[in-house]
Formats: sequence, C-alpha cells, structure tokens
Amino acid sequence: MSTSVLLACELNEQKLPPFVLIQESSGADASFLVACLMGSCLKYQQNGVVLVCLHHVSQHYSSAAARLGFNISMAREKGRIIITEPLADIGEQFFASKYLSKPKIEVIDSLFENIKENAEHQLQSKQCVTILIDNVAALIDLGCPQNAVLQFCHKLINLSNDRISIVLKINTSNLYTNFVASLDDYATSNYLVRKMISGDFQEVDGKIIYQKRLDFGHTTKTILYKVGDKNVKIFQPGEVGVRT
Repeated sequence: MSTSVLLACELNEQKLPPFVLIQESSGADASFLVACLMGSCLKYQQNGVVLVCLHHVSQHYSSAAARLGFNISMAREKGRIIITEPLADIGEQFFASKYLSKPKIEVIDSLFENIKENAEHQLQSKQCVTILIDNVAALIDLGCPQNAVLQFCHKLINLSNDRISIVLKINTSNLYTNFVASLDDYATSNYLVRKMISGDFQEVDGKIIYQKRLDFGHTTKTILYKVGDKNVKIFQPGEVGVRT
C-alpha cells in the first residue's frame, strides 16, 4: 500500500497542502507519488480530484492505483475524479489535435479554463479538491513559451485555498533550473525525487528529499524508497546499507 510513503512525506491528510511541488530528476520516476496521492485523496468520500495527464495516459494510473488497492475507474464513473488527457488527444488526432494545431498561448489558456471549470464543478459537491498535473514541463516540450507556462502555473497556484490543493510534477526538473526556481518559493511542500548518487541497487529505487515550508525557514528530510508491485516501501538513509 501507499500509506507509509505518504505518512513519511506528510501527505496523508484529507486536505493536502495548498501547493505541492514534485521535482522528478533525470533517471528517476515519481509517477508512483501521483498514483499514491490520487488514491489517498479518493479514500475520503468528500474529496474530488482533477487530473491532467501530460506524462502518462489515465490507464497507467488506473493500473498503478489498482495495484495499490484503489479503484480509479470506479471513482471516474462516479464523477469523483475528472481527467483531462492531452496525451490521448494527441495520440488519437496526431497533428490535428488542438494541443498541436492551435496557437500555444490559446492552448495554455484553454487548458487553464478547463481545469478551473472542472475544479469548480467538483466543489459543488465535494469538500476538498486536488488539482494534479503529472508533468507541467510537457507544455514546454510541446512548444509553449516557458514564460507562458510559468504564468499558467502561477494562475493555478492562485486557485489554491482552504478547499483546493495544487500538485505540480516536473519531469527532468534538473533541465529546467530557472523554471523550477520560479516555483520553489511558492511551494508549501517540495519533493525532489532522484536516483541514488552511488548507483543502482536492488533494495532501493531512489530517494525523496522533502522540504516543508515553515513560518520561518524550512525543514528538510531524506527518505529512501522502493516501488513494488503492490506497495511502496520506505527506509531511512543508512537503513539498508547503501550510500545516498
């Protein structure tokens, strides 16, 4: 199950922090955190989720969540999760897809309005809503200007309040240093998921460096993780005898 990793990352409450930033370094895969967060949010009947798939299609998360004991498909049928799939649209329409054929600023503005409308729809019947984008950097890869994508992120962050949480994941975050730096200061909880510096190990997939913003400064801790077929195991640094 995902309970241990979410507990260690302080993401196990019904309402997530206002803005959660997940940085996925090159060679690492933080998709398990996305699946864990979705499952955890949907565990509470009064929670809703708005998911934007820019890295994996929704079927990937349905399969991953099922292995962790959550049923995303059923939640989708009941309207507890609303999924927007730019990747699927591109895969089906190719260059006719609006994400490739329309002006990039129009694409970003339309995507933001879609997300906002879906969140507002969820708020009509749900107590808390989590907006989750599984790779916001994909918009840059699609040709959207980096400044425009940054403005898009800031508009999303401005939606956060006592009922709405924002989760943004940035793939290959080490390639977008300035972009990430522009979001760092706004993050309530910041997670860097990376491979082990000392190499690959059978016992450990990588580490999560977690930084939590406090009233004065930050607190930081490191967690080692191993993703299994049906759970995510966590370890303290040095617990499994490998260098971090």
